[in-house]
Amino acid sequence: MTILDTIRDRVANAIRPNRNANPNNRRSGDRNVGTVNAGNELSASIRGTVFACLQHRANALANLDFKSYRMNNFSLEEQGQFHWTNELLRNPNPFFTRSQVFTYIENWLSINGNAFIWTPTNGYRVPVQMWVLNPTRVRVIKGSDTFVDGYVYQSAQEGNIAIPEKEMIHLARIHPAARQEEIVGMNMFGVGLVTAAMEYSNINNEVSEYLARLFKNNTVPPLIAKYPERMDDDEWSRLKARWNEELPDYKLRALLESGLGLELPPKGELAISYDSVSNDTRSQIAQVFGVPPGMLTGEYQNRATAEVQWAIFRQNTIDPEASYIAEEFTRHFRRWDEAILIESEKFQYDDPLVKQQQEEFELKWGIKTINDARKERGFDPIAYGDSPLIANGFVPLGMIGAPASPPQSQPRNLQAIGEKIESDIGGEYVTADIRDYFWRQFDLLTQDNTLALQSLISNAIGSLQDQVFQKLDLNITNIQDVNVSAEQLAEIDLAIQESSEIIRLELASQLGIDPIDVPLPLSQQIDAITKESAEKVQESMLVAKKDLENEILKNAGKSPEEIKNALKIKFEFLEDKRAATIARTTAANVTSGVQYSVYRENGFKMMWLSERDSKVRPSHRRLDGKFPNASGMFNVGGELTNRPLGSGLSAENAINCRCQLFPVRE
Repeated sequence: MTILDTIRDRVANAIRPNRNANPNNRRSGDRNVGTVNAGNELSASIRGTVFACLQHRANALANLDFKSYRMNNFSLEEQGQFHWTNELLRNPNPFFTRSQVFTYIENWLSINGNAFIWTPTNGYRVPVQMWVLNPTRVRVIKGSDTFVDGYVYQSAQEGNIAIPEKEMIHLARIHPAARQEEIVGMNMFGVGLVTAAMEYSNINNEVSEYLARLFKNNTVPPLIAKYPERMDDDEWSRLKARWNEELPDYKLRALLESGLGLELPPKGELAISYDSVSNDTRSQIAQVFGVPPGMLTGEYQNRATAEVQWAIFRQNTIDPEASYIAEEFTRHFRRWDEAILIESEKFQYDDPLVKQQQEEFELKWGIKTINDARKERGFDPIAYGDSPLIANGFVPLGMIGAPASPPQSQPRNLQAIGEKIESDIGGEYVTADIRDYFWRQFDLLTQDNTLALQSLISNAIGSLQDQVFQKLDLNITNIQDVNVSAEQLAEIDLAIQESSEIIRLELASQLGIDPIDVPLPLSQQIDAITKESAEKVQESMLVAKKDLENEILKNAGKSPEEIKNALKIKFEFLEDKRAATIARTTAANVTSGVQYSVYRENGFKMMWLSERDSKVRPSHRRLDGKFPNASGMFNVGGELTNRPLGSGLSAENAINCRCQLFPVRE
């Protein structure tokens, strides 16, 4: 039986118009899951509402990201992508994708109230697969004190399969009215949301039966005959029988004799609206499933209400569900590693209108300039774009009224800026202006270093293209001996060394340090940074070569010319996008690495410094203005490092990072 068949079965029982039947006690004859239950339009709408709610919940949960962390001295370190927990969450088993597995989990919880996830080890030290089992086929073997000794899965093909308690994750949705003995020790008896929706289905069935009876009579109530004189019983019976036979849609119910008449009190008519009953029932069922009714009907829908409804759905329905699943995963996986913590992706409401209003405010009051805003979106600067605006129509201040006086020269270094506000770089007041000026100074140097490196890296990739195409012209697809020349690698190494020296000299100028006096430890640290950066560039070139080999393998069997055409697109990407990414990341790594070495050698504390624009990663933005912990490490989204782009950071937290270190005197 598939999960869709089971959904049909439970929904069909939920809406079946048998008020005395218990939907949880089903006979084998009732399990006709291959056909859709016959019923009127109202019952069909209830089935559709339940299906829609199940689909919304399952899709939302399947799209969430679950990540594995390691608890280390009350701090979180994100596990690598190849850690066994992340492998398990990413590829649960060979037959079902991750989204399918989480869809099954949510559907079983909503329908049955229980979800059983088998995590066999298959002879390995840790679980290597996850299988979601049909809870109607799982038997729990209870032990003493209501704890569980194991499970038995009743397979239609292989019979009873015994599953150790250690290999099973049991998720259960506890009913609010559950007895205490049912929830002590282990969540043994879950109740599905479909069961809670049955009450509203039963109400709907009562109304639907009434309406069915009413419609059978063409919505005309039974008629009452008036007769001015008395009529004997036999004559009345013959009249009534003949009337009902000839006019079956207009039943004759009673007789009023001698002119007697009856009238209903004013405004006493009772009417039941098909639409109102159906809409109310669907709304109540949607609320049981935690789905805003507007998400189902689209009524009075616009972008604002759609975003609000989605936010409510995520925050009030899906996030608590995901947190519970993550907690159960954590409890289960800690059987093999006590430091593991599984967390689900939390919803963050992003209102574009609020962002727009904030940007208009910052532009209006000169907090940012037009070129700042253009830079955030990747556009080139414009004339007068660096001038602050005023509220009068957002016109550059320098163009209003009389010609502006010549701008005052900007202080040469941070020491001068600090003196202007009665503070130095390491004084009591580290203002946003100082930090912003500092970041921009070194960001400009990093950009210059990036351009120099990008040109050399693009040339190196171009030489790979020439070598590969020469081989293809000779009908050779093996490119293992294709490499960047030693001369080109030496040019890249030299450019990285020059970048390091440029950053060191600028730091000496900004901090008032003798640029000639370079202690041996500092020289060795900078050399190590240079060597590390050069090695990372070489690794990136090897990755690019691997991409080319995979592209050739993917086009195996094609002619050399067809392979060349496919590789041209790949080379265009490598020479443009990939070369720029490698160069930016390398130059930024040199900047923060040299900053770290110079500060440590000269006794400065280090503050994390970001640009605080929309491109900054949220975890990096949260570190802005923060100092490292007692161990000298920054916690970047669960990863520990001593500096931006430093060791310990994954590619997700390092590539294209623009963060720096700001010096503060001890």
